[in-house]
Amino acid sequence: MDFTSRSDPRREAFHGIDLSLLSGNLAAPGPDTGTSANAHGVSYTSRRVLLAFAKGHVLGWAPYMLTHRATMAFDVVGRRAFDLRRRERALFTRAPWRQPGS
Repeated sequence: MDFTSRSDPRREAFHGIDLSLLSGNLAAPGPDTGTSANAHGVSYTSRRVLLAFAKGHVLGWAPYMLTHRATMAFDVVGRRAFDLRRRERALFTRAPWRQPGS
C-alpha cells in the first residue's frame, strides 16, 4: 500500500492504513485515509483485487518469486514494484536474528 495519510502526509503509508481501505470504511474516525475520490478509488481497486485473488481468479501478474520479489503497490495509480524491501533485507543480513530456543 502506497496510499499516504491525507491529514499528515509525513506519515506516508503507515502500518494499518490498508485496513480501512480494504474494508471500505473510509469515513470512520481514525483511519486517516480521507473520503476523497482518490481514497474511494484505491479502496475499490484494492477490494476488487483482494476478492478476485481469494476466489482464485487469474490477476494478470506472475506468482511471487524470490528472484524478482514483484509486489502490487496500491495507490491512486497502482503499479508493480520490484523488491521493495531490498534495503531493509540488506541491513538485516549483517545482523541475523534467531528466535530463542530454535
